[in-house]
Amino acid sequence: MDQLRSNEAYSKIEKDLERALIRTLYVPAKKRAITRIIKGFDKEVKEIGEKTKKTIDSVNNQIDSEIKGEFSTATQDSVNKENLKWEQLV
Repeated sequence: MDQLRSNEAYSKIEKDLERALIRTLYVPAKKRAITRIIKGFDKEVKEIGEKTKKTIDSVNNQIDSEIKGEFSTATQDSVNKENLKWEQLV
């Protein structure tokens, strides 16, 4: 009977130690890794958004210098409207 109780006590201690190990080591390490991945992703998205916005602005300026008239205005308005979506990423 005493051996059964001591086995239960050892099992409980082992489980408690495993839980403490998970809480103190594994969870913080995983959170840091997730944060690092998210920051890297956000940085890349921002760079892509800025590059795309600059490219769209460049194309829009070229359209402005090449095309004149009502069609040019409508095209520029459409491009500017779509470009606002990229600005929101940045």
